[in-house]
Amino acid sequence: MRCITVSGESQPVLPLGVELARATPAASPSVIVKIAQESSKSTQRKKGKTPKYTTHGPSRRMVLIQFKLGEDVPALNADRLRTGVNKALVQSQSTLRIESRDFAYGGYSLHMNGVATQQELDVLRGVIIAICVEAGYKGQPWVGLPQSMSYLKIRNAPYFRDSDLSVCTTPVDIINAFRASPLGDWFKPAAPARIDRESKASTSATVYLNIWDSTSGSNANALINNR
Repeated sequence: MRCITVSGESQPVLPLGVELARATPAASPSVIVKIAQESSKSTQRKKGKTPKYTTHGPSRRMVLIQFKLGEDVPALNADRLRTGVNKALVQSQSTLRIESRDFAYGGYSLHMNGVATQQELDVLRGVIIAICVEAGYKGQPWVGLPQSMSYLKIRNAPYFRDSDLSVCTTPVDIINAFRASPLGDWFKPAAPARIDRESKASTSATVYLNIWDSTSGSNANALINNR
């Protein structure tokens, strides 16, 4: 087994927007700009110790619906979501309501009129899972509040996954390897991994990862410190 090194992007050489574009290949230009702006603001704050490789997430007045990487995202009708969720919230005597639904982060984002409590998230989760089943989705989506995001890279990762050097390592291989490892508890992927071969003749690659994290970068710190 080849030894690999996990590190945070703590000393960017290129402008932040370029670094984020490379580290977040699945993100749209508008998302990259927003992340860069949030990161710039965070460096100006005197309080807190947010690592340079961790950025603050979107508004917590959103609820995210996410699916396992590599799976097809089911088509969830916006009206069905809004009606079903709001009806369940009314029945639970909650004043929280869905105002709109968008596509975001490889799934859906529900824009709410407030920040959901854990009890309200449980109500939302039950309704959303039922609606996903109606849409033909057999898995179990993740439903929760937005988190911060950390950007990491793995150096000296194997570019091939077989001894004959004929089958390339895929983003799914990277995700599955982390989930099956002792580091799996801290590995919460936010986007498919990006694999860059170090050279045309090299058998090694650099892997860029986006993971959901706390504002203190606890998941990223655990991965870096336990490499």
